[in-house]
Amino acid sequence: MTDPRYVAQGSAEWYSARVGKATASRMGDIMGRLIKPRADNPNGYTQSYFKYQRELLIERLTGLPAQHFVSAAMEWGADAEEMAAQEYDRRNKVFTDQCGFFEHPTIPGTGASPDRLVGEDGLVEIKDPTTGTHIETLLDGTYNDDYRYQMVWECECSGRAWADFVSFDPRLPENLRYYQERFVPPPELLEDMRAKVKIFLAELDAMEEKVRAYKGV
Repeated sequence: MTDPRYVAQGSAEWYSARVGKATASRMGDIMGRLIKPRADNPNGYTQSYFKYQRELLIERLTGLPAQHFVSAAMEWGADAEEMAAQEYDRRNKVFTDQCGFFEHPTIPGTGASPDRLVGEDGLVEIKDPTTGTHIETLLDGTYNDDYRYQMVWECECSGRAWADFVSFDPRLPENLRYYQERFVPPPELLEDMRAKVKIFLAELDAMEEKVRAYKGV
Protein backbone atom coordinates (compact mmCIF):
# COMPACT_ATOMS: atom_id res chain seq x y z
CA MET A 1 0.00 0.00 0.00
CA THR A 2 1.07 3.58 -0.54
CA ASP A 3 -0.11 6.91 0.76
CA PRO A 4 -1.97 8.97 -1.91
CA ARG A 5 0.65 11.68 -1.46
CA TYR A 6 3.42 9.16 -2.12
CA VAL A 7 6.46 10.27 -4.07
CA ALA A 8 9.29 7.75 -3.85
CA GLN A 9 11.81 8.91 -1.28
CA GLY A 10 15.15 9.44 -2.98
CA SER A 11 13.54 10.24 -6.34
CA ALA A 12 14.13 13.47 -8.24
CA GLU A 13 10.57 14.58 -7.42
CA TRP A 14 11.13 13.96 -3.73
CA TYR A 15 14.37 15.94 -3.64
CA SER A 16 12.69 18.76 -5.55
CA ALA A 17 9.83 18.92 -3.01
CA ARG A 18 12.34 19.35 -0.16
CA VAL A 19 14.63 21.97 -1.73
CA GLY A 20 15.17 24.92 0.60
CA LYS A 21 12.95 23.48 3.33
CA ALA A 22 13.89 22.53 6.89
CA THR A 23 13.27 18.80 7.21
CA ALA A 24 12.59 16.52 10.16
CA SER A 25 15.90 14.67 9.86
CA ARG A 26 17.73 17.95 10.52
CA MET A 27 15.67 19.17 13.46
CA GLY A 28 18.59 18.33 15.75
CA ASP A 29 20.63 21.05 14.05
CA ILE A 30 17.91 23.54 14.90
CA MET A 31 17.05 22.36 18.39
CA GLY A 32 20.68 21.99 19.46
CA ARG A 33 21.40 25.57 18.49
CA LEU A 34 22.31 27.02 21.88
CA ILE A 35 25.82 27.22 23.27
CA LYS A 36 27.18 29.72 25.77
CA PRO A 37 26.77 33.19 24.21
CA ARG A 38 29.90 35.25 23.58
CA ALA A 39 30.70 38.60 21.98
CA ASP A 40 30.99 37.23 18.42
CA ASN A 41 27.94 34.98 18.84
CA PRO A 42 25.46 36.71 21.16
CA ASN A 43 22.65 34.27 20.34
CA GLY A 44 24.83 31.29 21.21
CA TYR A 45 24.17 29.46 17.96
CA THR A 46 26.12 26.30 17.18
CA GLN A 47 28.08 25.87 13.97
CA SER A 48 25.67 23.15 12.81
CA TYR A 49 22.79 25.64 13.14
CA PHE A 50 24.57 28.20 10.95
CA LYS A 51 25.76 25.53 8.50
CA TYR A 52 22.24 24.20 8.00
CA GLN A 53 20.86 27.69 7.38
CA ARG A 54 23.48 28.32 4.72
CA GLU A 55 22.88 24.93 3.15
CA LEU A 56 19.18 25.75 2.78
CA LEU A 57 20.00 29.24 1.52
CA ILE A 58 22.13 27.75 -1.27
CA GLU A 59 19.29 25.37 -2.15
CA ARG A 60 16.85 28.27 -2.34
CA LEU A 61 19.18 30.32 -4.56
CA THR A 62 20.11 27.48 -6.91
CA GLY A 63 16.94 25.44 -6.81
CA LEU A 64 19.10 22.36 -6.40
CA PRO A 65 19.33 19.91 -3.47
CA ALA A 66 22.56 20.00 -1.47
CA GLN A 67 25.08 17.27 -2.22
CA HIS A 68 25.76 15.00 0.75
CA PHE A 69 28.49 12.46 1.22
CA VAL A 70 27.09 8.94 1.46
CA SER A 71 29.25 6.54 3.43
CA ALA A 72 29.25 2.76 3.09
CA ALA A 73 27.46 2.56 6.45
CA MET A 74 24.73 4.90 5.17
CA GLU A 75 24.30 2.82 2.02
CA TRP A 76 24.03 -0.33 4.10
CA GLY A 77 21.42 1.32 6.33
CA ALA A 78 19.32 2.27 3.32
CA ASP A 79 19.47 -1.31 2.04
CA ALA A 80 18.50 -2.72 5.46
CA GLU A 81 15.50 -0.40 5.90
CA GLU A 82 13.18 -2.57 3.83
CA MET A 83 14.09 -5.63 5.91
CA ALA A 84 13.38 -3.65 9.07
CA ALA A 85 10.00 -2.49 7.74
CA GLN A 86 9.02 -6.06 6.92
CA GLU A 87 10.08 -7.16 10.40
CA TYR A 88 8.00 -4.36 11.93
CA ASP A 89 4.95 -5.43 9.94
CA ARG A 90 5.40 -9.05 10.97
CA ARG A 91 5.86 -8.34 14.66
CA ASN A 92 3.01 -5.84 14.88
CA LYS A 93 0.65 -7.64 12.48
CA VAL A 94 0.15 -4.54 10.34
CA PHE A 95 0.78 -3.40 6.78
CA THR A 96 2.65 -0.13 6.82
CA ASP A 97 2.36 2.41 4.00
CA GLN A 98 5.15 4.15 2.16
CA CYS A 99 4.85 7.91 1.88
CA GLY A 100 6.51 10.96 0.43
CA PHE A 101 7.17 14.45 1.77
CA PHE A 102 4.59 16.12 4.05
CA GLU A 103 4.60 19.92 4.08
CA HIS A 104 3.96 21.38 7.53
CA PRO A 105 0.26 22.33 7.68
CA THR A 106 0.81 25.85 9.06
CA ILE A 107 4.53 26.72 8.87
CA PRO A 108 5.74 27.25 5.29
CA GLY A 109 9.24 26.11 4.45
CA THR A 110 9.42 22.93 6.48
CA GLY A 111 8.24 19.33 6.29
CA ALA A 112 8.99 15.67 6.91
CA SER A 113 9.26 12.27 5.24
CA PRO A 114 8.40 9.46 7.66
CA ASP A 115 9.85 6.05 6.83
CA ARG A 116 6.43 4.39 6.96
CA LEU A 117 2.87 5.24 8.04
CA VAL A 118 0.88 2.96 10.36
CA GLY A 119 -2.89 3.03 10.06
CA GLU A 120 -4.44 6.46 10.57
CA ASP A 121 -2.55 7.50 13.70
CA GLY A 122 1.04 6.27 13.65
CA LEU A 123 4.33 6.17 11.81
CA VAL A 124 7.60 4.26 11.99
CA GLU A 125 11.09 5.74 12.16
CA ILE A 126 13.65 3.10 11.25
CA LYS A 127 17.34 3.27 12.10
CA ASP A 128 19.87 0.73 10.90
CA PRO A 129 22.88 1.85 12.94
CA THR A 130 26.30 0.42 13.58
CA THR A 131 26.22 -2.75 15.62
CA GLY A 132 27.78 -0.94 18.57
CA THR A 133 25.10 1.76 18.55
CA HIS A 134 22.35 -0.84 18.27
CA ILE A 135 23.73 -2.76 21.24
CA GLU A 136 23.87 0.43 23.31
CA THR A 137 20.16 0.90 22.61
CA LEU A 138 19.46 -2.69 23.69
CA LEU A 139 21.46 -2.22 26.90
CA ASP A 140 20.16 1.21 27.91
CA GLY A 141 16.87 1.63 26.07
CA THR A 142 18.09 5.03 24.91
CA TYR A 143 18.81 6.67 21.58
CA ASN A 144 19.96 10.01 20.20
CA ASP A 145 17.82 13.04 21.08
CA ASP A 146 18.01 14.08 17.42
CA TYR A 147 15.79 11.08 16.62
CA ARG A 148 13.19 12.31 19.09
CA TYR A 149 13.18 15.73 17.42
CA GLN A 150 12.84 13.99 14.08
CA MET A 151 9.87 11.92 15.22
CA VAL A 152 8.13 14.90 16.79
CA TRP A 153 8.36 16.79 13.52
CA GLU A 154 7.29 13.80 11.45
CA CYS A 155 4.18 13.43 13.60
CA GLU A 156 3.54 17.15 13.43
CA CYS A 157 3.79 17.37 9.65
CA SER A 158 1.92 14.15 8.86
CA GLY A 159 -0.82 14.64 11.47
CA ARG A 160 0.10 11.47 13.35
CA ALA A 161 -0.26 10.94 17.10
CA TRP A 162 2.68 8.62 17.71
CA ALA A 163 5.85 7.15 16.23
CA ASP A 164 7.43 3.75 16.74
CA PHE A 165 11.21 4.01 16.91
CA VAL A 166 12.88 0.92 15.46
CA SER A 167 16.56 0.03 15.63
CA PHE A 168 17.48 -2.94 13.44
CA ASP A 169 20.70 -4.83 12.82
CA PRO A 170 20.31 -8.11 10.89
CA ARG A 171 23.99 -8.93 11.45
CA LEU A 172 23.18 -9.92 15.03
CA PRO A 173 21.47 -13.11 16.24
CA GLU A 174 17.72 -13.04 15.66
CA ASN A 175 16.81 -12.31 19.29
CA LEU A 176 19.12 -9.27 19.35
CA ARG A 177 18.55 -7.65 15.99
CA TYR A 178 15.32 -5.75 16.67
CA TYR A 179 14.38 -2.97 19.11
CA GLN A 180 11.08 -1.08 19.15
CA GLU A 181 9.76 1.69 21.36
CA ARG A 182 6.65 3.85 21.01
CA PHE A 183 7.16 7.59 21.25
CA VAL A 184 4.36 10.11 21.81
CA PRO A 185 5.46 13.70 21.21
CA PRO A 186 5.29 15.73 24.45
CA PRO A 187 3.12 18.85 23.89
CA GLU A 188 5.68 21.13 25.55
CA LEU A 189 8.46 19.87 23.28
CA LEU A 190 6.26 20.34 20.22
CA GLU A 191 5.52 23.94 21.20
CA ASP A 192 9.22 24.61 21.75
CA MET A 193 10.07 23.12 18.38
CA ARG A 194 7.45 25.17 16.56
CA ALA A 195 8.85 28.34 18.09
CA LYS A 196 12.48 27.51 17.27
CA VAL A 197 11.70 26.41 13.72
CA LYS A 198 9.86 29.68 13.10
CA ILE A 199 12.90 31.63 14.35
CA PHE A 200 15.24 29.55 12.18
CA LEU A 201 13.11 30.09 9.08
CA ALA A 202 12.65 33.81 9.73
CA GLU A 203 16.43 34.21 9.92
CA LEU A 204 16.78 32.16 6.73
CA ASP A 205 14.20 34.34 4.96
CA ALA A 206 16.12 37.47 6.01
CA MET A 207 19.38 36.00 4.68
CA GLU A 208 17.76 35.16 1.38
CA GLU A 209 16.26 38.64 1.05
CA LYS A 210 19.62 40.25 1.77
CA VAL A 211 21.49 38.10 -0.75
CA ARG A 212 18.90 38.57 -3.49
CA ALA A 213 19.08 42.35 -2.99
CA TYR A 214 22.80 42.34 -3.80
CA LYS A 215 23.45 44.51 -6.86
CA GLY A 216 27.01 43.47 -7.61
CA VAL A 217 30.01 45.76 -8.11
